[in-house]
Amino acid sequence: EFRKVPLRVWCKPAAEGDAEGPLPCDHGQEYYFCNDTEFQLMGSAVKERLERRNPASNSRDDTWKPRQ
Repeated sequence: EFRKVPLRVWCKPAAEGDAEGPLPCDHGQEYYFCNDTEFQLMGSAVKERLERRNPASNSRDDTWKPRQ
């Protein structure tokens, strides 16, 4: 059952339920998760940006490698 809950829904209790309390800059703030329409718009924007990326940057050759 828990695996069916979208991550964006889990963010609200995670952000507001920290045992140490909110950061000073967070007092009086509330986390509002986006609705399905907003989430789809964000997903589309990310997908479009990734498609415009240079194909060479998608290769595994540009990943960080430790010094040997």
